Amino acid sequence: MIALWHLSLTIVFVIGIAESRFVQVFNDNFNNLNNWVIEDTFDVYTHSCSMYRNNPANVFIASDGLHLKVTSGDGGCPNSKGGCVYSGRLHSASSWLYGVFVVTAKVPKGNQLWPALWITATQGCCWPTTGEIDLMETVHTNPSVTGTLHCGASVSNSTAEPGVPAPPNNIYAYPNWNNYNTFVMNWQPDNVTFWLNAQVDENGIHGTPLEVIRSSQYSSCPKLTTPLSWVFNIAVGGYYQAPCGEGNCWNECQNANTSEMIVSNAQVWEWAQ
Repeated sequence: MIALWHLSLTIVFVIGIAESRFVQVFNDNFNNLNNWVIEDTFDVYTHSCSMYRNNPANVFIASDGLHLKVTSGDGGCPNSKGGCVYSGRLHSASSWLYGVFVVTAKVPKGNQLWPALWITATQGCCWPTTGEIDLMETVHTNPSVTGTLHCGASVSNSTAEPGVPAPPNNIYAYPNWNNYNTFVMNWQPDNVTFWLNAQVDENGIHGTPLEVIRSSQYSSCPKLTTPLSWVFNIAVGGYYQAPCGEGNCWNECQNANTSEMIVSNAQVWEWAQ
């Protein structure tokens, strides 16, 4: 009887490990930009002062990884923005339906900055109906990091879609922004979960979950059943608490000049079949 009881426990334990294993399907240490598409676009939805450019001054690779850098704008910016600043934004050429998304970055603070590490559909129209999950957003001098899901109706240029959960309930940590931090998000059909500085390997996610968004909170989001791509960018100003925006960019956002975000690694893991 005792031997049989031990055998039963052993079988259950081994099966549990086998069912929980992950497989890594994407891993980029940013030795080049072969896996990425650099964007040339104005930041039309967030009232940001950023004009994203496919320019090596704003998006480039160095020995420590991917750099997205803010530089001063010029007369090429639209008058409606009151001038602008140039910045960097890119998205991954690949997309994934569900998985564990992991990104390690040195994120700048202050200077009206709104850096973001997120996933969204890069095809189709229009935000946020394309679906979006933010692993990391932080604004200006606010010490927090937020994780948010967007998937509502289309939004005009003058309206902000608050997302799920709405601020301030989307705050999940207060990182040490002087260091590199690893932001982890597990997107599955029944929930979206966030970690800070957790470790991910084939056996699972090793850390404490800090925020969980249940499927009941986003049941009306059909686009969250389609593959999503990585997007990394630095916005400057905008509606999300940053103290400058359209109409006053040139005069009030120039402190952002030379600010940069460094991304050293990005990964995606999926459940092993």
